[in-house]
Amino acid sequence: LSPNANFYRVGSYNHLSRYPMIVLVAQDSSAILNEWRGQLRVHGVIVLSILMVIGVLGYRVDQANRATRVQALRDGLTGLANRRYFNETIEREFRRAARNGQPLSLIMMDIDLFKSFNDKYGHPAGDACLRAIGAALHGVLRRPGDMVARYGGEEIAVLLPETDIAGAAQIAEDMLASVRSLAIRHET
Repeated sequence: LSPNANFYRVGSYNHLSRYPMIVLVAQDSSAILNEWRGQLRVHGVIVLSILMVIGVLGYRVDQANRATRVQALRDGLTGLANRRYFNETIEREFRRAARNGQPLSLIMMDIDLFKSFNDKYGHPAGDACLRAIGAALHGVLRRPGDMVARYGGEEIAVLLPETDIAGAAQIAEDMLASVRSLAIRHET
């Protein structure tokens, strides 16, 4: 400690092997710490930048994973739930209905003569037909827990938790009316 007590001197010494001398170096501690603080700032900025890049990349990966999960549960053509998601949901809803003593309704639909429609008008028209019917059926549902799923090629399943048979029959009639209102022509 120096006599004025405002700074410390840090010293180091080493014996020189070729000469009969000892080298002593002393430096003010504030000069040493200033250099160290400068390096600390630079390293801190680098570390923070790396952490920010990792955070942004992590967020993008999370968003991509969520989008992939949504795509994995949706039918690519109609945008309806796919069979895999339907199977997961019906299993969960069946257990919930049994536990709560609530009804669970299922409507299975098949688009009549769809193969001959595809053969006569072509696959692009068949795809457009499936998309239109899927949108019409989905448009009838009002509750978030209700689900329309593409079960197979032209087969569609509708899952209606907490819906009794009368409610399911009404929804089926509304869906039929919605599909008929599309007036999709099929001459054969």
